[in-house]
Amino acid sequence: MKYDINVITKENQITKRWSGGTTTEICIFPKDSNYEDRNFIWRISSANVESEESNFTYLKNIWREIMILDGNIKLIHNDETSINLGKFEKHSFSGQWETRSYGKVTDFNLMVSEKANGNISYIRLNEHTMSEFSLNIKNKRNHKNLYYGFYCYEGNIKVCLDNKSFTLNKNDFFLINLKKGFGSMSLINESDNTAHIVKVKIVYN
Repeated sequence: MKYDINVITKENQITKRWSGGTTTEICIFPKDSNYEDRNFIWRISSANVESEESNFTYLKNIWREIMILDGNIKLIHNDETSINLGKFEKHSFSGQWETRSYGKVTDFNLMVSEKANGNISYIRLNEHTMSEFSLNIKNKRNHKNLYYGFYCYEGNIKVCLDNKSFTLNKNDFFLINLKKGFGSMSLINESDNTAHIVKVKIVYN
C-alpha cells in the first residue's frame, strides 16, 4: 500500500472572521489554492455561527456537506425547502442555492468542486475501544486520487497503520492520500472519555 500522510494540528489551522461568526480552514486542495478565489478542488473547514440568523455564501459549481458539531440549526433553501439539524446530523446541498440559517452552532463543512465527490460521517469511539477501517484502491484509472480524513472534535485518539501511530488531540486532523494497493488502519481511544470524530472521504480524477 502506497500513501501520503499529513497531520494538521489545531495550531496550524487558519481562522478568519465572517459576517456571522468565525471559520477555521482545516485543509484545502490544491495547497496553493485560495478559498476567496474559488479555485480549490475541495476544502474542509469548521465554523462557529454566532448570529441567530445568517446567509450562506454563494458558491458556484460547489457541492456542500455540513455536519452540526454543537447546537441546532434550521436551513432554508431558495425560500422553499427547510431542514432541521441537531448534533452530529448532516445535510448536503448545492452552494448555488440561496441558503439561510437560523441558530447558533459549531459545524463541520466539506466543499467539493465539479471535479470531485465526497462525503462525511460521524464516528463515536467509546473509552478504551478501537475501530478498524479498510483502505482499498483497486483501479487507478477510476480513482486517481482517494483521500480519507479524520477530524478529532472531542477527546484524543491514536491513528495506527503499518506499525506507525499518530496522536490526534481536540481539533487535529489526519489526512491520508491512498495511491496504490489495500490495507487497513485503526482508530484507538485509550482514554477514559468518549471521542467524537468526523470521517471524510474524497475521490476525484
